[in-house]
Formats: sequence, C-alpha cells, structure tokens
Amino acid sequence: MNLSRYLSPLPELRVGFRERHEILLLAAVLIVGLTFVSPVLSLVTDVPALAFVMMVGLIFGILAVLFRQVLAGSVIGLLVTSTFMANVPLASDAYLRSFPDGHLGPELWLVQVPIAVSIVLVLLAGPREMLAGATKSEGFFAAFAGWTVVSAVFGATVRLDTALYFSTLIFQGLIVFALLRYAVQQDVLSFETVAQVFVGTILAHSLFAVAQFFNRGIFGVGSIGEYARDPIAPVSLGPLGEFATGTYVAGFTGMSFLLASLIVLAVPLAAAMAIRQSGWRRAVLVGTVLLFMAVVRVTGSDAGRGALIVALGCFCLLLVSFLLFDSAESRSLQDTLRSVRSANVFLASLAALIGASTLFYLSAASGSKSSVTDISITSDAAGNGNTFLGTIEAILQNLSIPTFDIGTLGIRLQQYVAGIDLFFQYPIFGIGGSNFVYYSTAYGLSEPVPLHNIYIAMLAETGFPGFVLFMALLGSVFWCSWKLSGRHYNKLLYLGLFCGLIGWAAYSFWNHPIDKVTTMFPIWALAGAVVGSYSKESLERPTKPSSQ
Repeated sequence: MNLSRYLSPLPELRVGFRERHEILLLAAVLIVGLTFVSPVLSLVTDVPALAFVMMVGLIFGILAVLFRQVLAGSVIGLLVTSTFMANVPLASDAYLRSFPDGHLGPELWLVQVPIAVSIVLVLLAGPREMLAGATKSEGFFAAFAGWTVVSAVFGATVRLDTALYFSTLIFQGLIVFALLRYAVQQDVLSFETVAQVFVGTILAHSLFAVAQFFNRGIFGVGSIGEYARDPIAPVSLGPLGEFATGTYVAGFTGMSFLLASLIVLAVPLAAAMAIRQSGWRRAVLVGTVLLFMAVVRVTGSDAGRGALIVALGCFCLLLVSFLLFDSAESRSLQDTLRSVRSANVFLASLAALIGASTLFYLSAASGSKSSVTDISITSDAAGNGNTFLGTIEAILQNLSIPTFDIGTLGIRLQQYVAGIDLFFQYPIFGIGGSNFVYYSTAYGLSEPVPLHNIYIAMLAETGFPGFVLFMALLGSVFWCSWKLSGRHYNKLLYLGLFCGLIGWAAYSFWNHPIDKVTTMFPIWALAGAVVGSYSKESLERPTKPSSQ
C-alpha cells in the first residue's frame, strides 16, 4: 500500500504535526473552504460557486500531496463532499424532473471526484489488500446491490431507467463502504479520525443552516447544495422576531430533513467525544451537541427530532448500564464517567435542560392532528377488508402529540398499506427500486409520492430477497459497532455510533433516505469505517489459548 515511489519526485512539506493532525488539518481546509469560503466569495463576486469549489479542491489536493497523505486525503474528501448536494446535470431538466423525489438520474456529483481518485490510488497501491480484507458485510451489500438489478429487470417495474439508476446509486454506496472499510482496516485512517471529520462536517452545515434560518431562506448558492426553499411552520423567538422552520434550513445537504438525519448520527458521536475530553474542548463539544439539537428543531423534521430523542435516550441508558455492571471490559469506561460526573455535574445538568427545552420548543404547528384520517380508500384499492384500518382511522381522528406535528401521519399510513399490498402481489422481485411513486395514485394517494418507510419500501420495491439482504447488511453494521462498544479502548465512540444508527433506523421508519446521496453516502462511509475497525480489531485481538 506504499505510494511513496509515485510521490518521491514531488516536493514535501513538513509542519511538525502528527500524522492524524495533518489529516484533520486537511479536513478542516476542505470543510471551511466548501462551507464558508466558496459560498461567501460567490455571493460577493457573483462568480459561480463551483469555480471556488474547484479552487478549494485544488488547494486541498496540493496539501494532500505535500503532506504525503494522498490516499487519506482522498478518502476524507469523499466523506466531506458526500454531504454536499453539489452536482452537474447531464440531461435536460424535464428528464431529471421525471424521476421521483430523490437523487436519481444522469448527474455528475462532487463526491464522485474523490471516489474516482480513491479508486485509482487503491489500484496504484495494489488492490490485493482491498480484496483480501473484504468482509461479510460487503458480501451482503454486493448481493443486495446485485439483487436490485435483478428486481429492476424481472420485477413489475413501471420505469426501468428509474430502477437502474437506483441500482447505480446502491453500487456507488457499496464502493464508498468498501473504501472506508479498507482505509480503516489498513490504518490509512482511524475510526476516531473518521468520526471527528464527520462531526466537524455536520457542524459546518449546521452553522450555515443557522444563517439560513435567520435569513428566512436560502442565500442562492444552489450549485453546491442550497436547493429546498419551503417554510413549514412559524416559530417565535421573542425579542428576536418571527421566523419559520423550513426545508431551507439544510446547510448544503439539499433539504433540511437530510441534514436532520445526519445530525441524528452526529449527536451521540459528539456526546461521546465530549465525555472523553476535558476543559474547553469538552465545553465546545457540549455546545456543538446543543447547536445540533437546535438545528434539528428548526429543520421542521419531526421524524428527525423523534429519532434524535431515541438516539440520545439509547445513549444515556447504555451509559448507565455500563456504570451499573462492573466488568473488566467496562471498568475503564466507568472511571471516565465518574471523573466526568464529579467535575461537570453542573455543565451536564445545564446542557440537559437547554437541550430538552430546545427539542420541545413550540412552533405554530405543534400539536397538529393528521390532515388525512380516511385511509380506507387505500384498503379498498388494495382489495382488503378495512376493519382494522377503521380502528386506525378512529385513532387518527383524535390523536395529537404535544409539541409534535403529525399532519402527514395519515398520508404515511396510506403509503404503508399500499406498500404492503404491493409486496404481497410481487413478493420475489418487487416493483423495482424507487418505482412506488408510479403506483401511489392507484391506491388513492392524492399525488405521486415515494414510500416514506425504508423497510416497507425495500419489501415492495426489491421483494423479500432484497429486504433480507438489506436487513442483513444493516444488522452486520449494528453488530460490529455493538461489539466494539463493549471491548475496544475507544468504546464510548463506538457506543455513540451504535446509538446514532438506532436513531437513524428510527428516522428511516418515517422517511425514504435510501435514494439520497447526501444522507446515504455518509452513512455508508461510517458503516464501512466501523466494519473496517471491527475487522482490524478482530485480527489483532489475541485468541484464547486452547484448554487442551
């Protein structure tokens, strides 16, 4: 995996940093350049932001070469740019708009540049380690990706091109997963570095999202990810004035709900980092967690807010369980938590109070009931009896959750009934990836919509085999993060990822992130990193001597 023979003729810059700090410096240059420098210069000079993105990328690449961190830099570049909805269309606007509400179709994405560079560098270094280190998780992923193609060809597919573009997106996710697994497994990057870069990237998006919130809309830098612009619900900030939650509070992820899904992953990771730090670093990380909570609230995503509550609740409960059960594997964690408890009771209490107040802050839509309560029409279209659905309708008519807006709950239940019916009709091959939107109006839905539940969507669109392979992939990632949280020296960080994944799984019950680049690629990157860390740790962990 030595690239030095290709770099030796080029100049080298020594700054006296540790290797990890050089990588973090590279990441900081890219994050700040893409999130703040490029859009500000574009707004000031009226030059397209992509020109400054290219300039930032060039500076980043030169620094990576000078630091001799080309492979680490390209993988870090992949992780950072995967959160930006920066793309160049390769077809007409009319054709692109004919696809479902996702990131499908012929487009060139910014993240594909570091993906391509990383692949070339791995091939130059020798792909033997890449292939030899493949894991069962990648096997599940590859099988799932392959099955989506089979489903597209043999399923009840309305639009084959949509299904095949969905498969293309899944295969790219597999590449992202494999590259991060390889980078961590081969010590190009540590999982801790990957987590820090991810949290830093989401922090940058969140800071820009705060500016969008107070601006009451986007700034007009659409070429690097400002896309959605709809207000959702008014919210009063007292003397600061009246504002609104909205889909534009998104940073550069393209839509606020996508940013919310990434924050759900980032909060437990940042909380774990805060526990492990001290002094001003801990204070900064606690402030970061509180900022994340505030941003989730103003994204208008109640699914994201509920998922964040699930993730934080899981994190707190598991921390308590580590304290209660005295074992050799958790003793060091207990010592860390006791030092935090004794030194920062006030800070933790204040943070908990502010965080809870932020998450449950009222908006004009708080407590709203479902706007649709008649879901029997969906059952009639499916040819099923509606006794059970009649009971659900009665509940919907009176259901209200304080501080939450469940106005779209009835519409989602309509989608779920339709999706399950489609699964029973086409249980093996499904209807093709992202093709539910073409069936939705036949089930009484007022307009073509994607299925807002990743699990039922996989059942309906890829059939039972696709669903099993997808769940096996997710299960293997959960397993790796859980096992590492119990036996690794960095167990708190893995515990944070485990809880973040639980929160993301809860979020995905009410949404359809599977066809979104800016939420799925970062998740596949983190998943690949934790699988690579588990594989590496398993190989290094000494086996117990035989009793014979």
